[in-house]
Amino acid sequence: MLRELQRSPTAASTTPPIDSTPSFHSLLFPRPGDSIPGQPKALHRNRANTWPMIAPEHSNQQLPETRPRSNPLSWAPGVMARAIDRVLGTAHRCLDPLSRERFLERPAPTAPQTIAYRSDDQWHCFLHRCPPPPGSIGEPLLLAHGLGLNRFSLDYHGQISLVRTLHKAGFDVYLLETRANASAFPPRGARPFDADTIAAQDIPAAIHEVLSRTGFSRVGWLGHGLGGQLLYLHMVHDPDSPIFAAVTLGAACRFDSHRASALQWAIASRILPRNARLPVDTAIRAISPLATESRSWTTGLTGGSIPGPRLRGLMNHAFEQLNGGLLRQVGLWLSTGSLCDSRNRLDYVEAMQGLDLPLLILASPGDDICPPETAAPPMDRLTGPCEMLLTSSPFTHLDLVQSPLAAAQVWEPAADWLKKHRKAAW
Repeated sequence: MLRELQRSPTAASTTPPIDSTPSFHSLLFPRPGDSIPGQPKALHRNRANTWPMIAPEHSNQQLPETRPRSNPLSWAPGVMARAIDRVLGTAHRCLDPLSRERFLERPAPTAPQTIAYRSDDQWHCFLHRCPPPPGSIGEPLLLAHGLGLNRFSLDYHGQISLVRTLHKAGFDVYLLETRANASAFPPRGARPFDADTIAAQDIPAAIHEVLSRTGFSRVGWLGHGLGGQLLYLHMVHDPDSPIFAAVTLGAACRFDSHRASALQWAIASRILPRNARLPVDTAIRAISPLATESRSWTTGLTGGSIPGPRLRGLMNHAFEQLNGGLLRQVGLWLSTGSLCDSRNRLDYVEAMQGLDLPLLILASPGDDICPPETAAPPMDRLTGPCEMLLTSSPFTHLDLVQSPLAAAQVWEPAADWLKKHRKAAW
């Protein structure tokens, strides 16, 4: 019998069937690489120490999404965040025991959808979309926040916000996040970046993603602070960029290089490594219990028009870390007095000569970061319709996008300008 089995190749190769059903132990305690029926294979970190993501179902590109890997301790960050809020709230009540207002107003953004896009150098960033209201045409509009801020600075509360005003005007609003935001995913061996890199890589990729989704031929642009400066840099890099109209809020193009604060910023920024990240958000969050709308040291943030709970909420949620490469280029702007490239070989304001772009420049006499005279230079260079509007109230840099009083003086004129040129989006 044994000899017959050895001679027969069929009998020799016959093995008992293997049960592919996973055991109860393997379901509870899977090993790395094990696959569970009905579940995708486990994701593993790459060399860049990031998690690969899968594109949303409605996207035709393999882009990342914001869903993290399942973690048995996924509840820990939420508990830690709530614990920090309680500690800061207790500190605020101890410092101001007579106050009856709540510690902070939590963000309630209008934009519910998150969309991923990828730049040519393989950075993965995100857009946050607020779809147009029913019955409107929905021309696409990109919103870019300022330096050291995030999307909550433009869309903190759905009832009173810049995004809400533009949404009511019938636009399809997209909040732009770039590689400077903490949500971005870098590729392997990512190099340090600056404002030139963002203008040449991230903005074209974001515009292409928006146009491919909406079917329009052009987009609108609204930029606050650095968001407006990135528009100027991008238009010089790509004069034929498909932007039908733009609005800038407090976007300086010329700087007083003789100011002591400007010199200090310039010197400090040159010392920073290009890949450094300054935890400014942590510092601002730590001092948020001291902030009130009437306290004098908060005048750099607000002129008193932002309610206390919202101001402290912004200090906890709307600020982000500062990138070293960006700060080095901003320091170069302050030291040279002009909006130049990272090597100080190109003056972007002079390079805008002859560009055809309908532009509305909004500035405030109370903005110490961008006085009105520093925002005006593009008016003499552009050939398209260009206007400049000064607010009657002395709004600070943050008031332009967060003060409830800015709705009539800033947000509605910006919406009217974009509605005036919306036909060019087709």
